[in-house]
Amino acid sequence: MAIKRFGLSLLLLWSGLWLTGCMSLVLEHKQNLPPVSLTEVLRGYNVMPPARHFLREVWVYHLLGLPNLSLGTREGMAADQILEQVLAQETEKGQGVVQLKIRHEHTAWTLIASAVTLGILVPTAVILEGDVVQLHPEQP
Repeated sequence: MAIKRFGLSLLLLWSGLWLTGCMSLVLEHKQNLPPVSLTEVLRGYNVMPPARHFLREVWVYHLLGLPNLSLGTREGMAADQILEQVLAQETEKGQGVVQLKIRHEHTAWTLIASAVTLGILVPTAVILEGDVVQLHPEQP
């Protein structure tokens, strides 16, 4: 009887930790990155029509689902360099990104991956989406 109670207590504790674990996402825009805007306007630039649209999904793994225990990404990026690396891959010199959207969510695939690892590794999807545009500095 005591073993059943202990097992149930452990299961409830584990479930509580897993369900209440919040994910955090910290993104910084550094000076050496291309200009980025969440809208269609980039101050200081004349923005040309979008050259193309991109959508990238990057999985970030967390140990036991705890946000401060990030183990990096499936794609081999450091978790704190996702924005920097995706923008570097998606843009060239003289380009920027407008209409940038960043979502951090659990998808059906990340939930399946969590179940397969018994909750030891909990991936979340960071989805970056935007329009790549040519930029020309505004003339005074």
